[in-house]
Amino acid sequence: MSAIQKLALFACTAGLCLNTACGKDDDGPKTPGDGKGEGVIRLVTYNVATFRYDAENFPAPDRAYAAIGNFLKEIEADVVCVNEIDDGVPRTDGIDQPKHFAEVMGGWDYIFGPALDPHPTGGRYGEAAFSRKKAIAKDYVFLPQGVGTERRVMCVLEFDDFVFLATHLEHSNGAAHPGQIAVINDYVDNHYANSAKPIFLAGDMNARPESETIALYQQKWKVISATQQTFPANKPDRCLDYILAYKNDAKYQVVQSQVVRLSGSVKLNLVSDHLPVFTDIKLQ
Repeated sequence: MSAIQKLALFACTAGLCLNTACGKDDDGPKTPGDGKGEGVIRLVTYNVATFRYDAENFPAPDRAYAAIGNFLKEIEADVVCVNEIDDGVPRTDGIDQPKHFAEVMGGWDYIFGPALDPHPTGGRYGEAAFSRKKAIAKDYVFLPQGVGTERRVMCVLEFDDFVFLATHLEHSNGAAHPGQIAVINDYVDNHYANSAKPIFLAGDMNARPESETIALYQQKWKVISATQQTFPANKPDRCLDYILAYKNDAKYQVVQSQVVRLSGSVKLNLVSDHLPVFTDIKLQ
């Protein structure tokens, strides 16, 4: 049995759908089979809690870098949104986590967006996007900070055939979300209004599927990820993590999407307080 087949997943159906997530209310355990299939790009979003969620099982300095890296390799990830990542922050040993994790992944390309620069204790903290394939352009843009909240950021990786955005909306309340979504939409409109490329947005949105935040997103975006619960990882009761596609004329297919609950080699309830989500797409 392959490593992929050893995954126990909460999944949607594996049937092929056009521009929509498949069977998002299906909670039955399924696997994605032996490999992704020809031409499939696997997009992943994962809030990794600075790789230090369980210090007892994953102590410093190794932490959960290898465990999460092995998991992403196991599921054959291609592009990954990583939420909550440090650069030079004392709590994570002063390590440049984006650079280090790119090395763990075997030299992947990446962009780091420093939402907090400086972090209150020193260093920088924010979000990142990683890719197996080298990007042709990289960027990040700051999102507006609500009253009493942290500044947020969106990272951008552009490829020859699609664009991948990674973000993390404010967690304390949803009051800052409309302004943050407006900046995301304005960036896409200003940079890709005339582009034929599919544009995908991933991250911890700190909002449930029925929330006003997701309804606001859906004015210009389509949720293409499974919406089973992703938080808290040890006993999930809400969906906070999503992958979306911009509503333009780009042609793509959604093959499947899954919230991963268990892995053959990694105890996902120990490495972070969020569960990872992936969506398989095919470009046309």
